[in-house]
Amino acid sequence: MYAMHAMPGSSEELADLKAAYVTYDGDVERTVSELRCCTVRDIERHCDTLQALVDSRQLSLRKNFTRSAARLRSRAAAAAAHQVQ
Repeated sequence: MYAMHAMPGSSEELADLKAAYVTYDGDVERTVSELRCCTVRDIERHCDTLQALVDSRQLSLRKNFTRSAARLRSRAAAAAAHQVQ
């Protein structure tokens, strides 16, 4: 399990996010599930960060990435909506 760091957006957090993405072959759901202390609010940020890293070619686009990111964003939105009610 990858450690989550006190400072969102820190270089350590970014390194763990990248490592988990590579380890789980782009499966964003598994990547985020391995980050300790990751909340529903962090999911969108992590998906955006991974997308930016793929877009800038710092990470290679993996087959699992697009599909799993869409599923995770959908579930996170549903969970957030449920919390508001």
